[in-house]
Amino acid sequence: MSRLPSFPGRTRRKVVEPQVVGTVADCGALEAGRPLLLCGDLVLVDRDGSDPGPGFVQQRDRQVARGAPLAVWLRNEAVAAVAGHRRVALAVDGYLRWGMSQRSPTLLVAGFAPNHGESNIEAYAFRDGALFQCQEAMLPPRSDDRFERALADHIEAVRATLPGDGWQVVTASPLPPLAGIEHVGEAPLARIKYGPLRARRPQGRRHTLPLLLIVLGVVAYAAALGIGQWRYQAAVTQFRAQRVGAAALAVSLDRLLAMRRYLDSSGETNQGLSALGPILAATARLDGAILRSVHLAAQPTLGEAALELELALPRREASGLKQGAGILQALALGGWELTLDRHRDLTLPVRGEPRPYRIFHLEGRRP
Repeated sequence: MSRLPSFPGRTRRKVVEPQVVGTVADCGALEAGRPLLLCGDLVLVDRDGSDPGPGFVQQRDRQVARGAPLAVWLRNEAVAAVAGHRRVALAVDGYLRWGMSQRSPTLLVAGFAPNHGESNIEAYAFRDGALFQCQEAMLPPRSDDRFERALADHIEAVRATLPGDGWQVVTASPLPPLAGIEHVGEAPLARIKYGPLRARRPQGRRHTLPLLLIVLGVVAYAAALGIGQWRYQAAVTQFRAQRVGAAALAVSLDRLLAMRRYLDSSGETNQGLSALGPILAATARLDGAILRSVHLAAQPTLGEAALELELALPRREASGLKQGAGILQALALGGWELTLDRHRDLTLPVRGEPRPYRIFHLEGRRP
């Protein structure tokens, strides 16, 4: 951050470094008197017009020189936390301004990598003074030994989607430097403007029709079973966060059915788990599904989900939001009120061939 010049007869003003706020947990530890830079998991950017749902508040669209504007959303927790603060900025504004000023094609990779929880990585491709492409992905936390390899793999995969040669690839703060890739540090954030946050949700946006079609697809289930509102955290394709064998992750249909028979058996030990039977049976009917993990809280605390499921399914929709809606429909008869908490894309080897998969993290509560 540049220093202010000193003037004769005047006291030099102290430059206050902004506080980087990248996770919901950070929202509970804001420091008084410091500018707030919002990024990471708190900010969602999107060019396909999808509404992420009630967990986010829409900001004004960002113009990107040509093509559809960039829709920007903030998590509800971030909006509530910064209410009343007079110096707030979004890191995406700095990335867009810096990227569109570059004379050569540039892939700018930024985001927020906490020591705990998933890292939110953003990749912005700029060409001819305009935003050409943007992608988001979720990677392991910074403290994880796999983080640097996963980040390098992700950058390589995104670069492979860009046409032609001559692309300059850089990383920017608050991401840490990565060996072999130029790190421009805080340069994209140096001239960012801070001010009060004016969040609003405009009416009659261009994506009303696609959203309506999705809602119509699930309204029958919602009316019958009272399925709660659902939200998602966007993440886009083509990164390899982990190199693991699908055989180590897969739970076969036979095994799922065996689990159901076990849960249906008599005995006090199984009483608390018997509610999993219908949802596991519904999961078993999903074509190509891989059940990665199941967590059942015996006595969930306030705000904690009683059930957490992590599923991997072959990518069949361009939008994870649309595919997630289909999953909620398919699992609606499982006896739980389910929400789609987040999703991410990765590539898994199946019979020696890389296949595109999408990971869905679902949360459930008893009706």
